[in-house]
Amino acid sequence: MKVLGVNISHHASTAFYDGKLKHYYEEDRFKKIKYWEPSKEDYYYNTIDKLLKLKPDIIVYASYDKNYRRYKNFIFTKDEELINLIHKQSKKIKYFFNPDYHHIYHATCGFYFSKFNEAICIIMDGGGSQPTSHSYQEMNSIYVFNKKEIFLKYQMQSNIRFCIGGDREKYSDYTKDVKFGDIDIHFCSKSNPPYEFGDLCLDLGMNAGYDSGKVMGLSSYGYSKKKNN
Repeated sequence: MKVLGVNISHHASTAFYDGKLKHYYEEDRFKKIKYWEPSKEDYYYNTIDKLLKLKPDIIVYASYDKNYRRYKNFIFTKDEELINLIHKQSKKIKYFFNPDYHHIYHATCGFYFSKFNEAICIIMDGGGSQPTSHSYQEMNSIYVFNKKEIFLKYQMQSNIRFCIGGDREKYSDYTKDVKFGDIDIHFCSKSNPPYEFGDLCLDLGMNAGYDSGKVMGLSSYGYSKKKNN
């Protein structure tokens, strides 16, 4: 099956999969707008038109967990509403979207690029998905991945977001110890310890608001045989 993947988050991107990853594009490089992300006012993707020429069988949209919430003076457009606007480019091609899969998208990226046949994926997220209601966010989770199946082993939900809206201090006293086979995992929302991704971005000279995902992705290369700078 030929799949066109569309990331509707910040650092908006598209990818084309046909048995393996064939193409990957960052939309801001084509729009010449750094950190571009789709909105109700500007939702046209140059790269979607480019990849539609390869005739995908289905389009899969990645969840950003956007709902009708206000951050400072900015009102987010709901995921489903944004997808309906973007999908006008794709005419009659069917699409798949599930708003509850936000953490699985994170884990899949780490697993796919690690080249392991099986892996335990630990996700810690400032926003997360909303698998039960709009009041609770999936903040931390553990998934077991292999080439054919995904198993949920642990899930923590909270009604307070610690990255958006200035609620980090309210949430900062959260700690939890999880026993996973022979592995002891300590979850903690405090910035230090463990080191918070936004703080690490600042120390690397990166943008804490936009580049945290890039720092998360570095974990995939921890056991790579090829040494990377």
